[in-house]
Amino acid sequence: MIVSETILLSKTTDIRIIIKTLTINQKTTYVTKTIFHLHNKSFDLIPISITFLQRKLRVYTGSINKIACIKHLSILHKMPIPIYLLTKIAMKKTPFNVNNILEKTFLGLIKLTAAVVLLCVGANFQAKSQSITNYAFSTNTSSTYTALSSPTSPALSAGNVNEGYFNSLPIGFDFYYMGTRYTTISASTNGWLTLGANITNSSPTNNLISGGTPRPILAPLWDDLDIVATTNFGYNTTGAAGNRIFTAEFKNVEWSSAATIWGLSFQLMIYEATGVVEFIYSRNGTGTANLVSPSASIGITATITGSGNYLSLNGPGGGATVSSTTETTNISTKPSTDRKFIFTSPTPNAPTNLTFTSVTTSAMQLNWTDNSTNERGFVIYKSTDGTNYTFESQVAANATSSLITGLTNGTTYFWKVYAVSEGALSTALSGSAFTFNTNSAVSIVASGP
Repeated sequence: MIVSETILLSKTTDIRIIIKTLTINQKTTYVTKTIFHLHNKSFDLIPISITFLQRKLRVYTGSINKIACIKHLSILHKMPIPIYLLTKIAMKKTPFNVNNILEKTFLGLIKLTAAVVLLCVGANFQAKSQSITNYAFSTNTSSTYTALSSPTSPALSAGNVNEGYFNSLPIGFDFYYMGTRYTTISASTNGWLTLGANITNSSPTNNLISGGTPRPILAPLWDDLDIVATTNFGYNTTGAAGNRIFTAEFKNVEWSSAATIWGLSFQLMIYEATGVVEFIYSRNGTGTANLVSPSASIGITATITGSGNYLSLNGPGGGATVSSTTETTNISTKPSTDRKFIFTSPTPNAPTNLTFTSVTTSAMQLNWTDNSTNERGFVIYKSTDGTNYTFESQVAANATSSLITGLTNGTTYFWKVYAVSEGALSTALSGSAFTFNTNSAVSIVASGP
């Protein structure tokens, strides 16, 4: 939505620069394109730089109480900015030379690509970028460790029970982690797993900060372990569609390749409905029995490395906390039986107002209102029977539409649109529309809620 405004200026007009915004749907700001007329010259003012804008605003400290803040910086997000900056010329008693301000400064900035600017009303800067630190950590012993019954026990993809890995295990549903959709998981015999890509090195040396190939890492107990037999690793997926749980189990593990008696069993569980990641344990003997030189890490990571891109537990007990800047690599005591560590993603608000435009024989555009402030994108699922849905696409945070192509003519399509955070999906926004047998672009309001 672009609103045009024309402002007539005289040669010596007294002016000050302010920001004007038009707020739609309580959160989305559309800024207008302004055409300035000066001495019979017309030119477009496209986004001016934040540095320049802030410098000019400081001139009026005391008279402008609300300073513009940066909402998104194109150089960081590497996304085209479809929003124009609206500036308005307002009268001020202190004279300003229009020629200097407009002709010399604005014309010099006219070809800059800059940030989107909002007038913040008590709001702080918030970039919608994913962060491992948005996962909330908790621990309890309210659940009972239950060994898997008749799990799938895959063959090793490479290596052996001491240094090996199992690749491309099907999760059984779409699992979102750090804003990315995954359908497979791989496991190292050394007590860590990764989503998506295959493992090429079992990596016995625990290093949440920068280790593990590939990342991201989910590490219930990362150390130099020995699973003794391939059948001691297994997995399954349980539950109904929408509420499924994938569990991977390391059973009767010897903590250290030098150990001769198994020390504990542990499981990783990931949840379709919530994006939650859980670790749960069952130990053999006391906390230190049957261990040889234990020195483990427990935690989760992002794909990228370095400080701020992992959560590391500082111990195996009920008082454990996590850090994203300091990794604990020397955990040497087994978590107690039934001890559970939980990583919970925030849940975004659901989009609303689904409509369909530009409907043809093979395409339609889905449009919605973005109601969340913490989404990492929007995911779209489609169905031709209203019951069985498949993943269609994912679009970036702040998107409010998506053009879907490659559809079959004369077919009714059912759609679900979700906001997705690091790991959790919002409630679905549902609707349906049909493609035409002959091309005729129309707009349709969703039939769903």
